[in-house]
Amino acid sequence: MLQITEDRIFNDEPWEVEGSSKVRLVQSTPNIDEACAYLARVSSSKQENPSVAGLLRYCFKNGHWSVAEQGMITMEVVTPIAIALQVKRHRSFCFQGFSMRYQDATAMGETTSGLPAAAKMFYLPTVGRHQDTKNRQNSIIAEDSVFTDKMVAILEETYICAEKAYNALIKQGVAKEVARFALPLSTYTRFYMSGSPRSWIHYLDVRDDEGVAQLEHVEMARAAKRIFTNVCPIISEAVWS
Repeated sequence: MLQITEDRIFNDEPWEVEGSSKVRLVQSTPNIDEACAYLARVSSSKQENPSVAGLLRYCFKNGHWSVAEQGMITMEVVTPIAIALQVKRHRSFCFQGFSMRYQDATAMGETTSGLPAAAKMFYLPTVGRHQDTKNRQNSIIAEDSVFTDKMVAILEETYICAEKAYNALIKQGVAKEVARFALPLSTYTRFYMSGSPRSWIHYLDVRDDEGVAQLEHVEMARAAKRIFTNVCPIISEAVWS
């Protein structure tokens, strides 16, 4: 959670790392499980009833999702741009992202620790995947290590060229907003993602779906889900148990 002192504001939450992405909590509504249940009883003469789990299970079982729209959870995400573009299709969230118009793209190297990154900037898959011929949105993990080695070699060569081109453009005095066009979709980015429990539930249901969602997006969703279940244990149990 955010910590505020006289000289700085910082986040001391640990990262949840999963494959290509990492996520950590920034802030959340205090006691969000209990708050959702309390507000759900707006018409009840027993609004102070401490029974939370039963009420939430009943509401979700019967499709009363509005009770999960109360409160907010903000997470910080580090993931490749290709995945960030998919994430931002979930329009019920609010986003604040790293700007390569304002900041040099190489600054992302400060946040990619623990991730499979080339030059600290680019996502480097550790296992090759074939295109699924039956499902154009799916891929199949390659069993041949030589296939993976060749894939990695080509990507690394591409990343070296991209990094050199970007740095050369910056050195020449080209604006950062123009120089960034030399960078591929594998470039890591960082953003804050804020939404209600309902938004997070829908997002996690849709994206933690291996074989349907892109594998890298599944990885990000699983890291976020561990944080969500820690922040909202009662809601999580009511939805997924």
